Amino acid sequence: MAIKFTKQKLFAPFGFAKNKKGFFLTLIALLLVSLFVLYLQITVIHQSQPASVASTAISTSISNFVNSLEEFYLPNIVDVTLRSSLVGMTNYLAAGNQFVNTTNQSKIIYQLITNGTLSPYSNTVYGNQSLNSLLPIFVNLVNTQLNIPLSLNYTPYQFVVYQQSPWTVTVKMTFIYSINQTDLVINNRTLQIVATVPITGLAEPYSLINTHGAYAPNITQTNISTWTIALLKQHIVAQQFAANSIAPSYLNRLANLTTPSPYGIESFSDPSKFGYNVTPVNYSFVDYQFWTRPWNCTPYANNLFNISSISTSGQLKNFLIDDAHASKYMTQAERLHNTSLMCS
Repeated sequence: MAIKFTKQKLFAPFGFAKNKKGFFLTLIALLLVSLFVLYLQITVIHQSQPASVASTAISTSISNFVNSLEEFYLPNIVDVTLRSSLVGMTNYLAAGNQFVNTTNQSKIIYQLITNGTLSPYSNTVYGNQSLNSLLPIFVNLVNTQLNIPLSLNYTPYQFVVYQQSPWTVTVKMTFIYSINQTDLVINNRTLQIVATVPITGLAEPYSLINTHGAYAPNITQTNISTWTIALLKQHIVAQQFAANSIAPSYLNRLANLTTPSPYGIESFSDPSKFGYNVTPVNYSFVDYQFWTRPWNCTPYANNLFNISSISTSGQLKNFLIDDAHASKYMTQAERLHNTSLMCS
């Protein structure tokens, strides 16, 4: 008679990116239904089964509930806090023109997820979406509805943040739980929770922080796979992003690093946003090159090219691109007939 909790994800059906409060309330509603069913089940077992059979059945039911903690509830709660952390972090850093210290990146994101503050500062980045605010609500519901004294904590020593694709950020963290009641005693067991959230819709860190929030294209993934000059122009104007292993990842961007990553993403800065379509500069407009340093135009190094159908007029006038990116975003024939060396 053990109730089964199936593994689910709630991203798309409940508008995760747009309505985190609604998402969490939905999660709580599902929890209440699950707990009510489990409560009824335990009550029926107590009333209708011999003591030894009842004890085994109740243990099985509660074990299934613990499985649901690992597979459903905790991953979705961490999803909410991670997404809120990334949004809060970029906005807060933009206000102070600061990047994340790469050596403390995991620690900083841990502090944001758990209590909503940004290390080493005590300033609150976001309020009611941290684990410290959500977990007590969750535990209280479990304790109240089931009369099971659930204790649930997490450890800072088993926390890591990383990327496993260009378009997501993943957190792995360990929770410690205990359940002490007549039918079942569980002391200091661990659950390893993995939560992955998309970076699409988040502000691009280089531009947001370098302009104090004045210029911040949101990360949107292009669906272009075979490039032409015409498609490149659309891509630049749309301020979309493409994956490229010579580019930095989202986490590298938070730390102001240009280190190539297997999970690298890149876009292009729009010259008209900065008046460079009127006053030309010798910069590459590949976003991470544009924001991290002026282009060093020296003989035989850092060649820059303009593109005849892009760089000659309009908002993209004076647009410049290096040879490596010209090779990616246009055909070989287009490179031969539509580019000219501007900086060498």
